[in-house]
Amino acid sequence: YNFRVCFNSPGGSYLEGIKIARLIDVPTGVDEGDICESACFLAFMSGLNTFFMENDSGAVWQDRVMHPLAKVGYHAPALDIEAGNFTEKQVTRAYNIALFSVAELIQLRKEKHESYIFRDYLFEDMLKVSSDQMKYIQTVDQAVKAQIVVFPTVLPGAMGSPSLSSQYPQDKNYGGIAHACRALGLMSNDFDVSSGPDQPKVSTRSESVQFSAIFDIGESGTLCNLTLGLASDPAWQIGQGTASDYWIPENSARLASYMFYPPSTEIDTLKHPFNYEELNSNFLSGFSGSGSGSGGDGRTFVFCAIKDPTTKIMNVQRFTNLRQKAGLNGQVTAQVPLGATVSVVKPGTFLRYDKCAAACNGTNQNAIKQCIDNNDVWIEVQYNGRRGFLSRKFLD
Repeated sequence: YNFRVCFNSPGGSYLEGIKIARLIDVPTGVDEGDICESACFLAFMSGLNTFFMENDSGAVWQDRVMHPLAKVGYHAPALDIEAGNFTEKQVTRAYNIALFSVAELIQLRKEKHESYIFRDYLFEDMLKVSSDQMKYIQTVDQAVKAQIVVFPTVLPGAMGSPSLSSQYPQDKNYGGIAHACRALGLMSNDFDVSSGPDQPKVSTRSESVQFSAIFDIGESGTLCNLTLGLASDPAWQIGQGTASDYWIPENSARLASYMFYPPSTEIDTLKHPFNYEELNSNFLSGFSGSGSGSGGDGRTFVFCAIKDPTTKIMNVQRFTNLRQKAGLNGQVTAQVPLGATVSVVKPGTFLRYDKCAAACNGTNQNAIKQCIDNNDVWIEVQYNGRRGFLSRKFLD
């Protein structure tokens, strides 16, 4: 589809909202500054994207989009009546109308690919919200669980701001990719990805980034696989993700950039610059994490931290200096020859100058390499019984 139906309404009759929802079988949206509440929410949630071949094979997926500054909310069906005294017959009739509204909503779910419209949790939650109140989609996890895309947004770190960094340590975040795996878990009650990942692997092929990780949840683990790359249709898609467990079938979903933020992030704080596509593209082309690796296309990634317990001396003619303290001003305590193997004291950790904080915690390969080449990143190692610091520049 090259269009979507956009809403801007405080709502109205639940039954009329359901009638509109039945008519809509295309993507929907709520634009910047607009609202979609109550009965409008029912119509908005009917947004779907379908692709079918001549033999009727194809796919159906949710495609409803809200701007970060839009307001989308829901509550239980309400009866619009004036205060007063009512007979038993009138009360019974009102009760039946309310039940009929719920029954129609259940029927709508069956007609519109069931959980594609309302997941069970959302349907139950809607009925729990009093009709004189309104529950808004305000956080990343709420949007993910309702399967509403927040767009446009940029990936964490794409604008080079430390405030966009994850609340998790860099070796558990990978530029927000760990959060995208957690989003897959929020989309399905079957998957638990609350911990991890453990030993993720990153590579690049052509114009995409491949990421896989095991989320350790006990005797088994949830396997997360992401393929990241910009898509032209739908424009919000930033990749495809799958999650699978030992005894649970694979869960697959399209990914959007807002899913890469911590679940509790308020969606109205997400950045939405006009050049979001360019920024996201730069993020993917300079993708990094914590550790080091080689892409499927032959490119080598170098990161501030070293995850392996040992590493080798490189990029020197004969030797490099082991220093008592991090920095070129640190006292030299030994010389470590080219090719020698040293032990990393605390794999995954490093010391860096303040000016490299954003680079090392970010995703821009060029910025990371510049800090390393300038001897601004140091690793604590042990060599021949001596403990000290080596510049990251000279370590494999």
